[in-house]
Amino acid sequence: MTSPPAGWYPDPQGLGQRFWDGTGWTDQVRPGGSRPPEEPVLREPVVAWSLTAGAITYVALLVLLGPLLEGGGAYLAGRLSVPAAVGVGVMVLVGRTSSRPLGWWVYALGVPASAFALAVAISSSELVEAARVSAGTDGSSSSSLPELTLPTDGGGWTVLDSRRARTQARRITDAMEAEFAGRGVGPIVGSFYAHADAATTSVLFVGVNGDIDPGISPEQNLTNFLAGAKVEEPERFDPGDVGGVLGCGEGSGQGLEWVSCAWATDSRIVALRWDDRSVTVDAAAELTRDLRDRALAGRTSG
Repeated sequence: MTSPPAGWYPDPQGLGQRFWDGTGWTDQVRPGGSRPPEEPVLREPVVAWSLTAGAITYVALLVLLGPLLEGGGAYLAGRLSVPAAVGVGVMVLVGRTSSRPLGWWVYALGVPASAFALAVAISSSELVEAARVSAGTDGSSSSSLPELTLPTDGGGWTVLDSRRARTQARRITDAMEAEFAGRGVGPIVGSFYAHADAATTSVLFVGVNGDIDPGISPEQNLTNFLAGAKVEEPERFDPGDVGGVLGCGEGSGQGLEWVSCAWATDSRIVALRWDDRSVTVDAAAELTRDLRDRALAGRTSG
């Protein structure tokens, strides 16, 4: 036997009329024969449904995004609770202002959608870096790269072998070795070069063998090197077949201008600096790839 549709019916207890919601009697009554009031709006458990969806979403954020973000367990737990709480708040507001019932499935979809959108927005840089690590484009699989050495003349490059150039390069590499002492960094090599494309401009080449700081990514190493070269807005370039990350940009200070590039993996870093802006940033990136490849291959001519 089917139940009668929702509506007003004679009250079984003789109290006028009582509202039947389709499955059972409600507490709403009215005197018999009066003008029918508007049918009551059936309220959803907005807060309960939102909180339930929020709890599930919070766990999903920890499981799916937690391993991709930096920080310890307690830090991540607090950090990811924020987007989950925002997702709950959004759906509570939507549910309470809606003129009609939405259904539990709207909360089940709306809370995680809001939470994940916010979490991705505020963690985009870390997630991009994690994607690079996963794809191997940050140099994380480059531990088998050969050792960086100093290439000699060839391919348009000429070693500046004056006493002054050798002394200055040695001073720079000695300072870097002292700074990175005890970090497991291998030999650091450096020299000044000139290239046929800008023959009157000296180019400082520095190659670092080993991981300067295992706690940070190649992307961060690249950023640190370029920041040290006072490059404010570096551009990213294709690092080539050996992988890693490559960035170049223009810098200035104390009345001087220069172009700097850096390439980094989890075990190698190459930095070049032109003493003026006689080359474009794009050309500097191409020349950096060339001299890096020569340094990795131990090329001495050709």
